[in-house]
Amino acid sequence: MDTAHGTEVVWAASILRLRWRSEMEQTRAERNKQLALKAFETLFNRHDYDAAATMWSEGYIQHSTHIGPGRQGLFERVRSFPATFRYENALAVADGDYVVLYGRFSGHGQPRPMIVANILRIEDGRLAEHWDVVQDEGHRGGIEERPADDRRSLPNSLVANARRGYVVTNPMESTLAEIAPSTPVKRREMP
Repeated sequence: MDTAHGTEVVWAASILRLRWRSEMEQTRAERNKQLALKAFETLFNRHDYDAAATMWSEGYIQHSTHIGPGRQGLFERVRSFPATFRYENALAVADGDYVVLYGRFSGHGQPRPMIVANILRIEDGRLAEHWDVVQDEGHRGGIEERPADDRRSLPNSLVANARRGYVVTNPMESTLAEIAPSTPVKRREMP
């Protein structure tokens, strides 16, 4: 085998490894996104605590100030809400072991539904850690019902991709590119 041919074979093998890794990452991200959506449906809409316990890690870390520590604190908080308590997801994005679910909690006995960005870390096929950003719903209708100039709460590309069912593997880069297209994005490899 000559050097040129050998080099081509090595180069082709490298491309295949990169494609395989990329597909595996996307598959893991999609799997984690589906787990998070199923876990939220199970706990917040079906109120099935036994099934939900299989999806939340025993060592679950809860960073929300309005919820007690751990899985038990979360389950107790959900039990304290009326039977009308419900979660409606609007956007799900995943990047490796992290999933962001953006949606609406209603039926909790407060005057307005809560709009929440839930940031979840998945470990060993279970929800292991949670952070959130919470605000009261400020508009009666959903984002689709708002005037076009009032839809700034989510970048258009993220909403469009979510509606098509795509996994957005790097939402920050996508968002920055949309908000400030001339600003270079520094890339770094995640462990």
